[in-house]
Amino acid sequence: MRFIISDTHFGHENIKNYEPIRQGYCDEQLIELWNEVVCPNDEVLHLGDFAFKANGWDFIKRLNGKITLLKGNHDFKKGKNALRGLGFVRIIESIEIELPYSAKIMQKIENRFSKELLNKCVCLVEQGKNGPVLFSHYPAFYEDPYDRSAEVLQMKEVLEAVFSLCNCCVNYHGHIHSKISPDPRCINISVEHLDFKPLLLG
Repeated sequence: MRFIISDTHFGHENIKNYEPIRQGYCDEQLIELWNEVVCPNDEVLHLGDFAFKANGWDFIKRLNGKITLLKGNHDFKKGKNALRGLGFVRIIESIEIELPYSAKIMQKIENRFSKELLNKCVCLVEQGKNGPVLFSHYPAFYEDPYDRSAEVLQMKEVLEAVFSLCNCCVNYHGHIHSKISPDPRCINISVEHLDFKPLLLG
């Protein structure tokens, strides 16, 4: 089976000050809830912000499943080799499109946006049951009133372009925690929306 989750923020005790729903949960409970639904041979796609502080990364050794990490804004301090050494089976830190026509799509994206900007964008596109699916840390269709930096807005523009060029039907994302995008194409899979355990991908 394959599961999905985002924004576990292991090792980030202060997150409870920003997300009151987390008051009743600690890292140990997140591990227990994860292992209740995920078996050792299951696959888990984590959409970023796995850990916040150095000690948070060690929790991967106690989690069931073969975990792919799509890097979020708090994950970039760790290099790919370090993350593999911790136990992640795959690390996504760029735009990866797993569709038959991916080369043509990437060419259009590279013609439209600067290499510098594209190097900051992380997402994965896969074929789903109802059409291509965009997985990303940042939501493609949501303007966060607390984070309107030029960089974030530019990355959002790239995600929107990837979504459109790939004819995606849905965007699974994290980053905004308990907030939610009013756009029906966005599905927030931050732990705050999943009862703090991975969601089975249908």
